[in-house]
Amino acid sequence: MGISLVFAAFFALSFFEYLARFGTTKRTFLFYTFVLLCLAVIGWYIIRPILGLINVNRKFGTKEASQLIGNHFPQVKDKLINTLQLQKEAEQDDNDLLFASIEQRTASLQPIPFTNAIPYKSNLKYVMYALLPATALGFVLLVSPDFKKSSERVVNFNQHYEIEAPFDFITNLDKQQAIQNQTIEIPLTLEGTEIPTAAYIFIGSQRYKMKSDKPGEFRYILINMQRSEKVYFEAGGFTSKEYNLDLALKPSLYGYSALLSYPKYLCLANEKVRNIGELSVPQGTTIQWQFDTKNVDYLSISPDNIELQPKDDKTSFTKRFMRSTLLKVKTKNIRVNEGDSLFYQINVVPDEFPQISVECKTDSLINKTVHFLGDI
Repeated sequence: MGISLVFAAFFALSFFEYLARFGTTKRTFLFYTFVLLCLAVIGWYIIRPILGLINVNRKFGTKEASQLIGNHFPQVKDKLINTLQLQKEAEQDDNDLLFASIEQRTASLQPIPFTNAIPYKSNLKYVMYALLPATALGFVLLVSPDFKKSSERVVNFNQHYEIEAPFDFITNLDKQQAIQNQTIEIPLTLEGTEIPTAAYIFIGSQRYKMKSDKPGEFRYILINMQRSEKVYFEAGGFTSKEYNLDLALKPSLYGYSALLSYPKYLCLANEKVRNIGELSVPQGTTIQWQFDTKNVDYLSISPDNIELQPKDDKTSFTKRFMRSTLLKVKTKNIRVNEGDSLFYQINVVPDEFPQISVECKTDSLINKTVHFLGDI
């Protein structure tokens, strides 16, 4: 009976899948429902009888056993239970006559065929319950060979199966990497005997029409991606398998500041500036940058070829400038090789030696008066 239920359930499940072509979610639910049914059949028709045989949670002594054997075998009837009662009395009184009677009764009980207790013929009627669904399944497989594929889809419940279309969906979406805040172009090519003129892309639960430059080739531009999405295509009433468009977080610079420490002999107070890409500083000025980052594993600074690793989304860099320099700051992480980048133009004002120029002029009217002019 249990086998019949399993066969019937699997046949019904395959039949419904053959007609409805369920998605992965419904097939997963139906598959685990079938597994629970199988476990229930095993528990009821196999485990429960075994527990009964080993007397689990059941008081089953020699008296009950002898009564059960007497009911199964007419030639035994009450002989076994009477023999057990005599044995109990003989153990108490130590009577030789009782022991002799017990041996006689035991000898008469020996040729009992216990295998006859199993009613094989009466159980044959249950075979038909297993044969009916098995026969129906075999007949359907002969008439419709595609029915076998529905059983395969039930077993592989978490795998997407495309409805056989007269064309193929071809895309490189599974090889592309989407980066946060950037734009990605999703291509699609349809190849086959019948090519639809329109194609659509499903991003999450939204449906968008794709642009076509020539027959059979489509594309869709996804702007400013912010999260990973499930994507699949539709054309001519057929759908493709589902793709996982995974989003890689972009390494970003959210802000930066620079602390300018001037040479002491200039007697200038230190100065802090923010988000300025070009600075003019006296020669010998030390600049300490503080960078605020996000999703950055490495920050490289050239032309010094220095690589920093931010901690708690912050890192710093210090350099003393003796000549004008163009600094380039690049960010990256383990998934994105090029994130935000910045350029800093540091213009250094040379510190020249002091120079004094003096010009002497005599007053033409008063010869004794001399004028001195100069620059320092």
